[in-house]
Amino acid sequence: FTIDINDVCYVHIDKKKKFPATALLRALGYSTDAEVFQLFYDVTEVRLAKADDKAKADLVGRVIAEELVDPATGEVLVEEADEIDEEVLGILERLGVKKVKVYYSSRPATRGESPLVKNTIKKDPTESEEDALFAIYSLLRPGEAPNVETARIALDRVFFSPKRYDLGRVGRYKINQRLGLSVPKSTTVLTKDDFVAIIRHLIDLSEGRGYTDDIDHL
Repeated sequence: FTIDINDVCYVHIDKKKKFPATALLRALGYSTDAEVFQLFYDVTEVRLAKADDKAKADLVGRVIAEELVDPATGEVLVEEADEIDEEVLGILERLGVKKVKVYYSSRPATRGESPLVKNTIKKDPTESEEDALFAIYSLLRPGEAPNVETARIALDRVFFSPKRYDLGRVGRYKINQRLGLSVPKSTTVLTKDDFVAIIRHLIDLSEGRGYTDDIDHL
């Protein structure tokens, strides 16, 4: 897993093949943008009735954590996980919304809230679990036309098959220690929790929490 200069997180397979980390999360079952945000952020409610212009401006760039529907027509005007911009603010005012739910990081950050997840989703060309499975499969097996089940089996073989690799009990112990997990030591392949924890750790590092590994550390 790497983060580029634009705060986009990528997964690299066999060094040469890379894709946005959120595509991997979608392929693992966290298919929507909202499900991805829920893995890493809490939800808070912001009151708009008493908010001044500065407070409203501070909402720009945040990600909304609920769906907004026009009560007159039933039309969905703002979808959950949409980024708040001037147009969304206008919709909120037009609907007379007095409070709105947004995603936020509840953990203290010395460098401000990381845009890592938001930027990675913007870079991610996939929009569903099926999209992500096909995209990853096309990297692993270029030229072949898969169905969903074939793509899912191929993904399982790469990441979750004990026939492909074995972390060993020591490897599992070290991963648990480094990422604060409690996966059983008998589980000596990677898990979905490992991938989520890795990305969460990268978010922590970008927000000034935690520490990086030193290859020369003895």
